[in-house]
Amino acid sequence: MRHLLVLPFLTLASFAAQGSDISSDKANIKSFQGCFEVSFNFVETFPLIEGYKTTAPYHSKALEYVVVDQEADKEVGLQHILLVGKDGKMTLKHWRQEWIYEPTSALEFKGNNTWHQRTLTVEESDGRWLQSVTQVDDAPRYECAAKWVSTGESKFWECTSWNPLPRREYTKRSDYQVIERRNRQMITKDGWIHEQDSQKLRLNGETATAFTKERGENIYKRVDDSKCQAAATWWNDHKDGWKVIRASWAKVRAENPKLKLNFKDPEGDLWQKLFALEDTAKTNGWPENKLAKESEAVIRTYVIK
Repeated sequence: MRHLLVLPFLTLASFAAQGSDISSDKANIKSFQGCFEVSFNFVETFPLIEGYKTTAPYHSKALEYVVVDQEADKEVGLQHILLVGKDGKMTLKHWRQEWIYEPTSALEFKGNNTWHQRTLTVEESDGRWLQSVTQVDDAPRYECAAKWVSTGESKFWECTSWNPLPRREYTKRSDYQVIERRNRQMITKDGWIHEQDSQKLRLNGETATAFTKERGENIYKRVDDSKCQAAATWWNDHKDGWKVIRASWAKVRAENPKLKLNFKDPEGDLWQKLFALEDTAKTNGWPENKLAKESEAVIRTYVIK
Protein backbone atom coordinates (compact mmCIF):
# COMPACT_ATOMS: atom_id res chain seq x y z
CA MET A 1 0.00 0.00 0.00
CA ARG A 2 3.00 2.36 0.12
CA HIS A 3 2.15 3.52 -3.41
CA LEU A 4 -1.05 5.07 -2.08
CA LEU A 5 1.03 7.61 -0.19
CA VAL A 6 2.84 8.88 -3.25
CA LEU A 7 0.47 8.31 -6.16
CA PRO A 8 -0.87 11.76 -7.22
CA PHE A 9 -4.62 12.23 -7.38
CA LEU A 10 -5.06 14.00 -10.70
CA THR A 11 -7.85 16.52 -11.00
CA LEU A 12 -10.04 17.62 -13.87
CA ALA A 13 -7.71 20.54 -14.40
CA SER A 14 -4.96 18.05 -15.23
CA PHE A 15 -6.72 17.12 -18.46
CA ALA A 16 -7.86 18.91 -21.58
CA ALA A 17 -11.22 17.20 -21.86
CA GLN A 18 -12.32 15.99 -25.24
CA GLY A 19 -15.92 15.93 -26.36
CA SER A 20 -18.25 13.47 -24.68
CA ASP A 21 -21.80 12.52 -25.50
CA ILE A 22 -24.58 10.68 -23.73
CA SER A 23 -24.08 7.44 -25.67
CA SER A 24 -20.36 7.22 -24.91
CA ASP A 25 -21.03 8.18 -21.29
CA LYS A 26 -23.57 5.36 -20.99
CA ALA A 27 -21.07 2.96 -22.51
CA ASN A 28 -18.57 3.97 -19.81
CA ILE A 29 -21.12 3.39 -17.05
CA LYS A 30 -22.24 0.04 -18.49
CA SER A 31 -18.62 -1.12 -18.63
CA PHE A 32 -18.80 -1.40 -14.82
CA GLN A 33 -20.85 -4.58 -15.23
CA GLY A 34 -19.29 -8.02 -15.07
CA CYS A 35 -17.50 -10.31 -12.63
CA PHE A 36 -14.55 -8.79 -10.80
CA GLU A 37 -11.85 -9.63 -8.34
CA VAL A 38 -11.79 -6.54 -6.14
CA SER A 39 -9.08 -5.28 -3.81
CA PHE A 40 -10.12 -2.64 -1.28
CA ASN A 41 -7.23 -0.50 0.00
CA PHE A 42 -7.40 2.47 2.38
CA VAL A 43 -4.76 4.35 4.34
CA GLU A 44 -4.95 7.47 6.48
CA THR A 45 -2.13 9.48 4.94
CA PHE A 46 -1.50 12.18 7.53
CA PRO A 47 -3.23 13.93 10.46
CA LEU A 48 -4.56 17.47 10.20
CA ILE A 49 -4.68 18.22 13.94
CA GLU A 50 -2.07 17.89 16.63
CA GLY A 51 -2.20 14.71 18.67
CA TYR A 52 -4.17 12.54 16.25
CA LYS A 53 -2.56 9.21 15.40
CA THR A 54 -3.49 7.70 12.06
CA THR A 55 -5.03 4.24 12.09
CA ALA A 56 -3.60 1.09 10.51
CA PRO A 57 -4.14 0.65 6.75
CA TYR A 58 -7.15 -1.41 5.66
CA HIS A 59 -6.92 -4.12 3.00
CA SER A 60 -9.42 -6.72 1.87
CA LYS A 61 -10.34 -8.68 -1.24
CA ALA A 62 -13.60 -9.99 -2.63
CA LEU A 63 -15.32 -11.38 -5.70
CA GLU A 64 -18.05 -9.04 -6.86
CA TYR A 65 -20.75 -9.29 -9.51
CA VAL A 66 -22.10 -6.07 -11.05
CA VAL A 67 -25.17 -6.15 -13.28
CA VAL A 68 -27.04 -3.50 -15.26
CA ASP A 69 -30.64 -4.17 -14.26
CA GLN A 70 -32.25 -0.88 -15.22
CA GLU A 71 -31.77 1.32 -18.27
CA ALA A 72 -33.59 4.18 -19.98
CA ASP A 73 -32.51 6.95 -22.35
CA LYS A 74 -30.92 8.97 -19.55
CA GLU A 75 -30.62 6.43 -16.74
CA VAL A 76 -28.54 3.37 -15.88
CA GLY A 77 -28.87 1.29 -12.70
CA LEU A 78 -26.25 -1.19 -11.50
CA GLN A 79 -26.50 -3.65 -8.63
CA HIS A 80 -23.43 -5.03 -6.84
CA ILE A 81 -23.48 -8.54 -5.34
CA LEU A 82 -20.62 -9.88 -3.20
CA LEU A 83 -19.59 -13.54 -3.27
CA VAL A 84 -18.19 -14.65 0.07
CA GLY A 85 -17.44 -17.85 2.00
CA LYS A 86 -14.78 -20.50 1.53
CA ASP A 87 -16.22 -21.69 -1.77
CA GLY A 88 -17.01 -18.16 -2.96
CA LYS A 89 -20.65 -19.01 -3.61
CA MET A 90 -22.41 -17.33 -0.68
CA THR A 91 -24.15 -14.21 -2.00
CA LEU A 92 -24.51 -10.87 -0.23
CA LYS A 93 -26.44 -7.96 -1.71
CA HIS A 94 -23.98 -5.07 -1.72
CA TRP A 95 -24.20 -1.40 -2.69
CA ARG A 96 -26.07 0.03 -5.67
CA GLN A 97 -25.27 2.85 -8.06
CA GLU A 98 -27.80 4.62 -10.27
CA TRP A 99 -26.81 7.17 -12.88
CA ILE A 100 -29.10 9.97 -14.11
CA TYR A 101 -28.21 12.36 -16.93
CA GLU A 102 -28.83 16.07 -16.31
CA PRO A 103 -30.61 15.64 -12.96
CA THR A 104 -32.82 18.36 -11.52
CA SER A 105 -31.89 17.71 -7.87
CA ALA A 106 -29.45 15.85 -5.62
CA LEU A 107 -29.80 14.35 -2.15
CA GLU A 108 -26.99 15.80 -0.05
CA PHE A 109 -25.69 14.18 3.13
CA LYS A 110 -25.54 16.55 6.12
CA GLY A 111 -24.18 14.19 8.78
CA ASN A 112 -25.96 12.40 11.63
CA ASN A 113 -28.03 10.19 9.28
CA THR A 114 -29.60 13.28 7.68
CA TRP A 115 -30.01 14.13 3.99
CA HIS A 116 -31.49 17.19 2.27
CA GLN A 117 -32.82 17.26 -1.28
CA ARG A 118 -31.43 20.29 -3.15
CA THR A 119 -32.54 21.65 -6.52
CA LEU A 120 -29.60 21.92 -8.92
CA THR A 121 -28.92 24.95 -11.07
CA VAL A 122 -28.71 24.65 -14.85
CA GLU A 123 -24.92 24.92 -14.60
CA GLU A 124 -24.80 22.11 -12.01
CA SER A 125 -26.90 19.85 -14.23
CA ASP A 126 -25.90 20.62 -17.83
CA GLY A 127 -24.06 17.68 -19.39
CA ARG A 128 -23.58 16.05 -15.99
CA TRP A 129 -24.38 12.61 -14.65
CA LEU A 130 -25.66 12.18 -11.11
CA GLN A 131 -24.26 9.10 -9.42
CA SER A 132 -26.68 8.03 -6.68
CA VAL A 133 -25.17 5.45 -4.32
CA THR A 134 -27.36 3.49 -1.91
CA GLN A 135 -26.62 1.07 0.90
CA VAL A 136 -27.21 -2.68 1.02
CA ASP A 137 -30.88 -2.11 1.94
CA ASP A 138 -31.26 0.67 -0.68
CA ALA A 139 -31.26 3.40 1.97
CA PRO A 140 -29.59 6.59 0.69
CA ARG A 141 -25.86 7.05 0.96
CA TYR A 142 -24.57 9.86 -1.27
CA GLU A 143 -25.24 11.60 -4.58
CA CYS A 144 -23.05 13.84 -6.72
CA ALA A 145 -23.26 15.25 -10.26
CA ALA A 146 -20.30 15.71 -12.63
CA LYS A 147 -19.33 15.27 -16.27
CA TRP A 148 -17.65 12.22 -17.72
CA VAL A 149 -14.22 13.16 -19.06
CA SER A 150 -12.53 11.53 -22.03
CA THR A 151 -9.02 12.47 -23.09
CA GLY A 152 -6.80 10.14 -25.07
CA GLU A 153 -7.13 6.74 -23.44
CA SER A 154 -8.42 8.15 -20.13
CA LYS A 155 -12.11 7.92 -19.30
CA PHE A 156 -13.24 8.97 -15.85
CA TRP A 157 -15.91 10.68 -13.74
CA GLU A 158 -14.94 12.71 -10.68
CA CYS A 159 -17.05 14.42 -8.02
CA THR A 160 -16.74 15.60 -4.39
CA SER A 161 -19.46 15.20 -1.77
CA TRP A 162 -20.12 14.53 1.89
CA ASN A 163 -20.64 10.82 2.62
CA PRO A 164 -21.69 8.77 5.66
CA LEU A 165 -19.01 6.72 7.40
CA PRO A 166 -17.83 3.76 5.33
CA ARG A 167 -19.13 0.38 6.50
CA ARG A 168 -15.60 -0.72 7.41
CA GLU A 169 -15.71 1.96 10.17
CA TYR A 170 -19.43 2.48 10.77
CA THR A 171 -19.61 0.09 13.74
CA LYS A 172 -16.05 0.67 14.97
CA ARG A 173 -15.63 4.44 15.22
CA SER A 174 -17.57 7.28 16.77
CA ASP A 175 -14.92 10.01 16.62
CA TYR A 176 -16.19 11.52 13.35
CA GLN A 177 -19.50 11.99 11.54
CA VAL A 178 -18.72 12.72 7.87
CA ILE A 179 -16.20 11.69 5.28
CA GLU A 180 -15.74 14.35 2.61
CA ARG A 181 -14.69 12.34 -0.40
CA ARG A 182 -13.52 13.08 -3.89
CA ASN A 183 -14.63 10.01 -5.86
CA ARG A 184 -13.14 9.13 -9.20
CA GLN A 185 -14.44 6.21 -11.30
CA MET A 186 -11.81 5.46 -13.93
CA ILE A 187 -12.14 2.91 -16.75
CA THR A 188 -9.14 0.63 -17.29
CA LYS A 189 -8.31 -1.95 -19.95
CA ASP A 190 -9.24 -4.85 -17.66
CA GLY A 191 -11.94 -3.27 -15.46
CA TRP A 192 -12.13 -0.06 -13.48
CA ILE A 193 -10.71 1.71 -10.44
CA HIS A 194 -12.57 3.64 -7.76
CA GLU A 195 -10.06 6.19 -6.46
CA GLN A 196 -10.92 8.14 -3.31
CA ASP A 197 -9.25 11.18 -1.82
CA SER A 198 -10.93 12.03 1.50
CA GLN A 199 -11.00 14.11 4.65
CA LYS A 200 -12.66 12.84 7.81
CA LEU A 201 -14.76 15.50 9.51
CA ARG A 202 -15.98 16.06 13.05
CA LEU A 203 -19.21 18.03 13.32
CA ASN A 204 -19.98 20.52 16.08
CA GLY A 205 -23.28 22.12 15.19
CA GLU A 206 -22.73 23.67 11.76
CA THR A 207 -18.94 23.62 12.13
CA ALA A 208 -16.99 20.83 10.41
CA THR A 209 -13.38 20.18 11.37
CA ALA A 210 -11.13 17.97 9.26
CA PHE A 211 -8.74 15.92 11.40
CA THR A 212 -7.12 13.46 8.99
CA LYS A 213 -6.78 12.68 5.30
CA GLU A 214 -7.34 9.26 3.73
CA ARG A 215 -6.45 7.75 0.38
CA GLY A 216 -8.47 4.87 -1.05
CA GLU A 217 -8.13 2.68 -4.11
CA ASN A 218 -10.62 -0.05 -4.98
CA ILE A 219 -9.39 -2.00 -7.99
CA TYR A 220 -11.92 -4.01 -10.03
CA LYS A 221 -10.15 -6.59 -12.21
CA ARG A 222 -12.40 -8.42 -14.66
CA VAL A 223 -12.50 -12.23 -14.50
CA ASP A 224 -14.57 -14.85 -16.28
CA ASP A 225 -18.32 -14.40 -15.69
CA SER A 226 -18.65 -18.06 -14.72
CA LYS A 227 -17.02 -17.25 -11.36
CA CYS A 228 -20.04 -15.08 -10.51
CA GLN A 229 -22.78 -17.42 -11.69
CA ALA A 230 -24.10 -17.92 -8.14
CA ALA A 231 -24.54 -14.16 -7.76
CA ALA A 232 -26.21 -13.82 -11.16
CA THR A 233 -28.66 -16.59 -10.28
CA TRP A 234 -29.42 -15.11 -6.86
CA TRP A 235 -30.07 -11.63 -8.23
CA ASN A 236 -32.30 -12.96 -10.99
CA ASP A 237 -34.43 -14.61 -8.28
CA HIS A 238 -34.58 -11.55 -6.01
CA LYS A 239 -34.38 -8.50 -8.27
CA ASP A 240 -38.16 -8.07 -8.55
CA GLY A 241 -38.58 -7.89 -4.78
CA TRP A 242 -35.84 -5.32 -4.37
CA LYS A 243 -37.30 -3.26 -7.21
CA VAL A 244 -40.49 -3.00 -5.15
CA ILE A 245 -38.50 -1.98 -2.07
CA ARG A 246 -36.67 0.71 -4.06
CA ALA A 247 -40.05 2.08 -5.11
CA SER A 248 -41.03 2.25 -1.44
CA TRP A 249 -37.85 4.18 -0.70
CA ALA A 250 -38.59 6.56 -3.60
CA LYS A 251 -42.05 7.27 -2.17
CA VAL A 252 -40.71 7.96 1.32
CA ARG A 253 -37.89 10.15 -0.01
CA ALA A 254 -40.31 12.18 -2.15
CA GLU A 255 -42.39 12.92 0.95
CA ASN A 256 -39.34 13.86 3.03
CA PRO A 257 -37.06 16.34 1.21
CA LYS A 258 -35.28 16.65 4.57
CA LEU A 259 -34.79 13.02 5.56
CA LYS A 260 -33.43 11.82 8.90
CA LEU A 261 -33.17 8.10 9.62
CA ASN A 262 -32.64 5.98 12.70
CA PHE A 263 -31.04 2.84 11.30
CA LYS A 264 -30.93 0.97 14.61
CA ASP A 265 -33.80 -0.39 16.67
CA PRO A 266 -33.96 -2.72 19.69
CA GLU A 267 -36.00 -5.12 17.56
CA GLY A 268 -33.52 -5.08 14.67
CA ASP A 269 -31.67 -2.78 12.31
CA LEU A 270 -33.44 -1.45 9.22
CA TRP A 271 -31.34 -3.50 6.81
CA GLN A 272 -32.11 -6.69 8.73
CA LYS A 273 -35.84 -6.07 8.58
CA LEU A 274 -35.88 -5.27 4.87
CA PHE A 275 -33.75 -8.30 3.99
CA ALA A 276 -36.03 -10.54 6.05
CA LEU A 277 -39.12 -8.98 4.48
CA GLU A 278 -37.90 -9.52 0.92
CA ASP A 279 -36.94 -13.10 1.72
CA THR A 280 -40.38 -13.76 3.24
CA ALA A 281 -42.10 -12.22 0.24
CA LYS A 282 -40.04 -14.39 -2.12
CA THR A 283 -40.60 -17.59 -0.12
CA ASN A 284 -44.35 -17.08 0.26
CA GLY A 285 -45.03 -15.69 -3.20
CA TRP A 286 -46.42 -12.34 -2.06
CA PRO A 287 -47.99 -10.09 -4.71
CA GLU A 288 -46.07 -6.86 -5.36
CA ASN A 289 -48.68 -4.66 -3.67
CA LYS A 290 -48.30 -6.56 -0.38
CA LEU A 291 -44.51 -6.24 -0.39
CA ALA A 292 -44.86 -2.56 -1.32
CA LYS A 293 -47.20 -1.92 1.60
CA GLU A 294 -45.12 -3.86 4.12
CA SER A 295 -41.75 -2.43 3.04
CA GLU A 296 -43.06 1.13 3.04
CA ALA A 297 -44.41 0.63 6.56
CA VAL A 298 -41.05 -0.72 7.78
CA ILE A 299 -39.09 2.17 6.25
CA ARG A 300 -41.42 4.75 7.80
CA THR A 301 -40.78 3.40 11.30
CA TYR A 302 -37.12 4.43 10.92
CA VAL A 303 -37.85 7.97 9.68
CA ILE A 304 -37.33 10.59 12.39
CA LYS A 305 -39.81 13.48 12.13
